[in-house]
Amino acid sequence: MALCACERPPPTTRGIPPAAQDAVRRWLAGATLEGAPATARPPVDRGLRALGAEVYRLRCIPCHGVNGNGKGIHAARFSVPSRDFTKGVYEFRSTPSGTLPTDPDLFRTVSRGVHGTAMIPWGWLREDERWAVVEHVKSFSPRFREEGAGEPVAIPQAPVETPALAGLGAAAWVRNGCGKCHGEAGEGDGPSAPTLRRDSVCFLRSHLVLNSVYFVSQKDILNLGKNVEAVTARYGKARLLLVRYPNAGAARAALQRFRTAYLPEAGTGEGGAARIEDGWTGFRLSGCSLAIVFEAADREAATSLIATGVQTLETLEANHE
Repeated sequence: MALCACERPPPTTRGIPPAAQDAVRRWLAGATLEGAPATARPPVDRGLRALGAEVYRLRCIPCHGVNGNGKGIHAARFSVPSRDFTKGVYEFRSTPSGTLPTDPDLFRTVSRGVHGTAMIPWGWLREDERWAVVEHVKSFSPRFREEGAGEPVAIPQAPVETPALAGLGAAAWVRNGCGKCHGEAGEGDGPSAPTLRRDSVCFLRSHLVLNSVYFVSQKDILNLGKNVEAVTARYGKARLLLVRYPNAGAARAALQRFRTAYLPEAGTGEGGAARIEDGWTGFRLSGCSLAIVFEAADREAATSLIATGVQTLETLEANHE
């Protein structure tokens, strides 16, 4: 009877309720949602921990995995990997680098979601459910038991923008070499940009990822279908496109359609580069896969990015096998 008295009811629904769908749509459109709790945090007891395990089972396992290691059934489809909770390393926090986030930090991340990833905002869950899943997430890493959260960094009020302040910022930009990655104009085209990598790269099983590559997706030049996987990534102004087909014949057929439509002068080989209206374009066939670069600054940049793409494809194919 004592156990029953301290247990909380399970989550009421597995789907997003109609009342919360508008907020999720606004978040998908780029809005940042409120993440602070409106009521007092419930006490951490057996009931809260049981609730956290249930919320995690219903909402989090498909991406983060049963053991919190980021290897859920959907994880392989993400271009940004699911967070591995077992490592106890978090990006969004109010604490110094190398320390753990506070519980309110985790609550805000759960509530707000993370733009640019598959982590949607869960602010439509009851607050006790969000506090509960925070406790469950912490249980995956011994760091929370052994170290505890870091001390939040006090952030002073932003100073008034003045020419002198802008000058200090410009000097800091140069002193810290920010332009090497971000470019002198802040367009992400610095000399080091082509060398930057995410933690990992994977394919998304959806041709919708290619919508932004307008001159490829409009007429389905690359024979994109439900059995084709693809991913795109920007390197400065250039875009690298990797597509994996069911077999080598399908990849060759797609390359032929692409070459006929956009690079008829590029010959008949399995690789090449040419200048078109928007910059240099390069391509290379690699087994069942195809790497294409658009809008590169010159032939050398196109060739370098194609080499990067082929290396990625070969690595992925080796892991896939």
